[in-house]
Amino acid sequence: KEIITVSEKHNLHNVLAEIIDDVYFHYHDEKLLDVFSMGNPNTTIGDLRQNLGEDVTSVLIHAAEEDVEKIRTYLSDVHAEVVDHRRWAAPWHVIEIIRAGMNKAIGLQKIASHYNIPQ
Repeated sequence: KEIITVSEKHNLHNVLAEIIDDVYFHYHDEKLLDVFSMGNPNTTIGDLRQNLGEDVTSVLIHAAEEDVEKIRTYLSDVHAEVVDHRRWAAPWHVIEIIRAGMNKAIGLQKIASHYNIPQ
């Protein structure tokens, strides 16, 4: 919620959050709704600070190109212990935020271990 509040101080287009198969949009955006409608997820539009109650899978901040680095610097300076972030390639000026230490390789490791699948 703090990340959303700080992001709003910049030239922000939208903030999205994913919780498993549900997608939450801070602002209504037809273009992004079309992009994220694959798989027909449940979508909620409105202030994320009020709509999010569970731990999120990821947060996407769609900002103006000139503000992306400012937001990433804030994330690194203030939240480095709890989140990792990366920048999407152009034309999307999006910052993807996930829980620190979580990535696909770790997910595959956990699944392989659970099902006793050797590397």
